[in-house]
Amino acid sequence: MSDGANAPALREFIAELNRARCAAGPPTYAELERRSKHCEAPYAGPRPAVQPLRVSTTHDILTGRRTGLPRWQWVASFITVLHVLAAEAGLDPAAIGALEEWKARHEAADAALDAARRAARVRVHAGGGTPRTADRRSEHGRRETGALAMARRSLATGWWRAGHRDVVPDWEEPCLSLESAANLIRVYGGHRVPALLQTREYAMAALRLDRPGLPARSLARRADLMMRRRTILSKPNSAKLWAIIDEAALRAPIDRAIMRAQVVSLIRSSERPGITVQVLPQKTSGGTAAGDPVVLLRFPESEFSDIVYLEHLTGGLYLDNAADVNHFSQVLSRSAIEALRPPESRAFLREFLI
Repeated sequence: MSDGANAPALREFIAELNRARCAAGPPTYAELERRSKHCEAPYAGPRPAVQPLRVSTTHDILTGRRTGLPRWQWVASFITVLHVLAAEAGLDPAAIGALEEWKARHEAADAALDAARRAARVRVHAGGGTPRTADRRSEHGRRETGALAMARRSLATGWWRAGHRDVVPDWEEPCLSLESAANLIRVYGGHRVPALLQTREYAMAALRLDRPGLPARSLARRADLMMRRRTILSKPNSAKLWAIIDEAALRAPIDRAIMRAQVVSLIRSSERPGITVQVLPQKTSGGTAAGDPVVLLRFPESEFSDIVYLEHLTGGLYLDNAADVNHFSQVLSRSAIEALRPPESRAFLREFLI
């Protein structure tokens, strides 16, 4: 049995790796690869040999695309390079954790995954259904509370179920439910315009780039879904949206006419009450959010804590731990500080049309 991206111990270990990366800047994947090729470990005593941290491998591990626990040699190299980069940036490497601590975490995660595999085999032999289904139920029932638990319970009646269920992956459903319940949505879109601000034509062009194997009918229905998502910003007492758009998203290899129409739409959206749009120039976007989409959702009910949603092409990660939420809130705040102010962002977008 594969460990699977949803195994609790594995998911927590990957979340810890992402937190460590953020504590070091966070550096981009390209910076990690470049520095790993010329790296001396800043430790006394025996120094671990640092292996190259290839962009594709690091991306797949940190986004959960790779199944299974990463090998210790990779983890040791990753943590070592983070220590070096943190020191060079004037940050405290202690916030990342010592190699000895990470070795203990790695061994604990490996032991937990092994125990889960053994328990799953016992459940299967006892006729208890598939291991993955049983593990998802126990994980949600034991750990998820508040708005995230509420969102999962309400999936069966989600607005997308009637007409778009076939183009919504399981991992995205909670996000659609949470968006509808939130009163503030903060988002950094990474290499794409945030979904809630996309035009239909841009959504289809972006999907062609990100999912080239998607059938034409599914592509069109997926774009329709994106337009339905936008309607939450037009309802009475709708959520406020604070979007930070990386300049790289505006320079993606998308048809010029489509991109111009998207920029016009962004300008109009930025003039609406309750919507704030900021552009993060390329010269300042290298290390703040490191190109990965980040969504923070806040709810009107005081008993519900904020939730962070980290999305990639093949999955999504939901975080409601106070430390995680606080960290990514700071990441978004740093991005907002480095980005152009809203009036300057509108001017930037208008210049883009010239």
